[in-house]
Amino acid sequence: MSENMDKEPMTSGFAEFTPPDGGRGKRSSSVQLASHARLGLTILGAISGLIIMATTADTLRVYHETHLGREYMLPIWPASFDLKPTVGMVACGTIIFVASVVSLISMFIPTIKSQPNSVLSKLFAFLPAFISLVAAIVSTSLFYNLNASNATWSLKSWSCQWSNINTTSAPHWNTLCQESKAGIYLGIMIIPLEVYVCGLSAWIMYKEKRTVGEGWERKGSPDMS
Repeated sequence: MSENMDKEPMTSGFAEFTPPDGGRGKRSSSVQLASHARLGLTILGAISGLIIMATTADTLRVYHETHLGREYMLPIWPASFDLKPTVGMVACGTIIFVASVVSLISMFIPTIKSQPNSVLSKLFAFLPAFISLVAAIVSTSLFYNLNASNATWSLKSWSCQWSNINTTSAPHWNTLCQESKAGIYLGIMIIPLEVYVCGLSAWIMYKEKRTVGEGWERKGSPDMS
């Protein structure tokens, strides 16, 4: 009996540990592919925003340089004219460009990259894309709402009406028409693009969260003595 009492108590060698990378482990190929796709779409969004801003701002500049007052007998621009859609597209392009650049910068910040499921990481993943999406929807709706009305001209509708007329000096109607169309078409393209970016961000975070859960392990084996 004393022999049994002298035996050491049974112990277990199990020990919990967290992998050095916080449980994330190596990224799967599907997550890496989705991350590269998100990066590419964000770059495309930044370029598109810059083009929208540049083209529509140029049409606005030409209008202000060639607009004549009511005192002139032959004004080249109509009296009933609405610049809100063009101004809206300039603002849209600026917002999309800035938001996309902020999103791109956040992708290379080590603190955000190492914690993909943190509040800060989610904020930079979704907020810039959401802001760009709203800006594109609002700006394009301004154009289509104005086009539905026959009472007021927009810069696009007026310049495209005279686009077949060649002029030796500004305004060059065909150029203004093409620039206006480019801004609108890119604004429309931005809408599904930003939806894809939000979807990819959500999918990447979901996969990263699952990887973190699977990364927690219990190391060791029972050690009986």
